[in-house]
Amino acid sequence: GQHRNMTATEVDARIEELIVIVTPAVVSLANEIFSPMLTRILDLLIKTPKKGKRIPQPPASFDYDVVYQGRLALAMANVQSNAALTVLAAYQPYQEITPVLENVNIDTTFRESWINAGANAENLTDFDAMIEARQARQDADKLAAQAETAETGSKALKNLSGTPEAGSLAEALV
Repeated sequence: GQHRNMTATEVDARIEELIVIVTPAVVSLANEIFSPMLTRILDLLIKTPKKGKRIPQPPASFDYDVVYQGRLALAMANVQSNAALTVLAAYQPYQEITPVLENVNIDTTFRESWINAGANAENLTDFDAMIEARQARQDADKLAAQAETAETGSKALKNLSGTPEAGSLAEALV
């Protein structure tokens, strides 16, 4: 009959099929209806006092996204992360030919994959702080390269302006 015993692998495959079928409907519902509604409610709670009290004003850099943590939501998010990883792995060999990975915001992809895999978002560094630290490292590397270039140029100038060593080819030419 229809209800036969299935192996664990068959059960997993059936669940994966159902998630792939249901994902577009649920994700669009969440993104189009629930996320804006929750965002609006949070904005109103921050701005509107209730009985003389209101939620403390968040810092200027406060940025939030609505993330659903239910089992179905995490499974759907994980499907999306796995798809991103599959595409990145497939196109990585082409990076040597043309910079295809420039099409992807790797920072956002990493952070979303981190959260979608169920890892604690609090373990991620603040995005703005990470960008500042990265910029500081790039600036320090640039200054180090400039200092090395200046040192090499200084040595070259010294070699050009000095007198040739005794017995050297340069002395024979002079």
